[in-house]
Amino acid sequence: MANGASSLVHHTFAKHEIAPDSTTYHHMIRMFIRKKDLNSAIEVMETMKSKDISPSGESWGLMIDAWASRNKPVEALKIIDEAAKSYPDVIKRIPESSLRRIRLHCRKLALEHPDLPKDPEEWVRDVKLARRRMKLVSKSKIQPLRSYLYT
Repeated sequence: MANGASSLVHHTFAKHEIAPDSTTYHHMIRMFIRKKDLNSAIEVMETMKSKDISPSGESWGLMIDAWASRNKPVEALKIIDEAAKSYPDVIKRIPESSLRRIRLHCRKLALEHPDLPKDPEEWVRDVKLARRRMKLVSKSKIQPLRSYLYT
């Protein structure tokens, strides 16, 4: 689906000698998310990055909201992590509503943290480290993440 829409946009823009920009890709990402086609939205985001077009804060926010609405806060935190690493100037422009949704999901899972620290990589690193430790401790009987973090 993403290839068809992307090729249509690129063909139409090439026909009129116009290059797609961040706004064009943002609207394509929004379209796929509204159609509940997250894989295509991810493909569009990857295409955007491969063409050295910096995603806007709103585009990152759409991706964060999409993962959060699917009840996948860890993936949403990975998106924040990627944005912080790759585009540090854009991370400040991610809508607060997207970050608020992640905080809400983390509270529901009984994962408490100081309101997603200023450096989002810090919290994600802690979660990854805890998961690695859990795998090493017991491969046959894995405890839930929250019980390991707060015991």
